[in-house]
Amino acid sequence: MGIREHFMSPYREGERITVDEYYQYTFERVPGLPEAAAAEGLDALGYMRKHGAFLIEEATYAKHEQEGWPTPSGKQELYSPTMVEFGYPEHSIPHYRIRSHVHPDNLQGEDEYCLLPNFRLPSTSIPDRPMPSGLSRLVIATRFGYTPRTPRG
Repeated sequence: MGIREHFMSPYREGERITVDEYYQYTFERVPGLPEAAAAEGLDALGYMRKHGAFLIEEATYAKHEQEGWPTPSGKQELYSPTMVEFGYPEHSIPHYRIRSHVHPDNLQGEDEYCLLPNFRLPSTSIPDRPMPSGLSRLVIATRFGYTPRTPRG
């Protein structure tokens, strides 16, 4: 597939990269981190193990005011003329149009609540086999104060 080279150690010829080597390689390329680590007598990985964080630059909160956003107006845009140009005007502003099986309107009992409010498509671990009736609701909905109902059939 041609991806093996991306998993090889940059420090040991012909060997797979370890987790420590991955982080070492990453941290050595953070601007200013190797110098700050050397000042404490550590390498970049040792510095991050000790401190857990490194400040690259201060006051990045208003950085967009100097550089602008990568949009046609240079500002943060919610409306996307690009989506309209591509033929999807209904998606030109952010919205949630799909009411999935976890939507509150799809819960049937007064005492049923969605435990995971994020959108999830029903799925099964067995390909080409339908999910048993009610299983998706069993996974994400429960009766308040009771054990979830067992699906029948």
